[in-house]
Amino acid sequence: LDPTFLAAVNLASQEFIKGFIAGQLILGALFFGLIKFFLLRSGAETRRAVHKAQRMRNAAAAAPPDPTAPWGALTFDAAGHVVPKPGHASRGGPPLESCEWLNVLLAAVVRRYREDRAFMANLVRTLDTALNGPRAAAAASSPSTAVGRRPSYLGPILITHFHLGNAFPRFGAARVRYAEPNGALRVEMGFSYHDQIALGIDTQILLNWPHAMTASLPVSLGVRVVHLSGVIAVQMVTPPADAEDGEAPYLAVSVLDNDHLHVDFAFRSLLGHRTKVKDLAKLGEMLASKLRSIFREAIVEPRFHRIPLP
Repeated sequence: LDPTFLAAVNLASQEFIKGFIAGQLILGALFFGLIKFFLLRSGAETRRAVHKAQRMRNAAAAAPPDPTAPWGALTFDAAGHVVPKPGHASRGGPPLESCEWLNVLLAAVVRRYREDRAFMANLVRTLDTALNGPRAAAAASSPSTAVGRRPSYLGPILITHFHLGNAFPRFGAARVRYAEPNGALRVEMGFSYHDQIALGIDTQILLNWPHAMTASLPVSLGVRVVHLSGVIAVQMVTPPADAEDGEAPYLAVSVLDNDHLHVDFAFRSLLGHRTKVKDLAKLGEMLASKLRSIFREAIVEPRFHRIPLP
């Protein structure tokens, strides 16, 4: 082949590659610019928003949130009160016991706590600490260096609303038996809860490159627990008398991992600054999966919650 032709082809290939790379860079810069303009806050706005959120957290620490449900409350439907029966019990097992007395007692206790503003304020403070970490003097003066569990790419998490619902959990189909192999007393009963326990938060995802708080993506999120049902087991555990650590008796409370276990959530989300992206389905699925995983790791058998006995 003619060397001139080969040189021309080589030059054309190089120019094409350069043009392709330049075009991709221009498209990437344009795409990033559009995202930054419509969805992200600027660095100055981010710093102001972070300081404002921190001030609002501190101001709200001494006051309970508005007890009004943000999305309304579900009525306690009769169909929602169906209590599942333990599926693993045999037909010849111990007889079922009524739990109406327990439902009345529990409803009175839950209602009193819902109306106790001091309890609600303490509960919100506990949630705030769990989301943001403990308050510190350094955190108030420099939110970007706050010490806590919150990742560095998240701004202060502000609780905008919190509601414990209007209905009450119901228990039924209780069985009392002796657990194997230690013969400890064990109570298993179905439970069902249909309501709206709602939590709303505001935060922002921080872009900390090339420097801290270059930009941020505002995020508003609402989470509701709308259905919780299953079989709960309460077992009295008495350590051996010759135990070296002198462990006291306790109640082991757990939820059985069977077909009756259902945990359903509902989510609302709002992302963006000038342009808002509402209710991303994929985000809701990810959050629901994570919350179910946390619930299972906390209390679903073989794990349990320990309640010390005197």
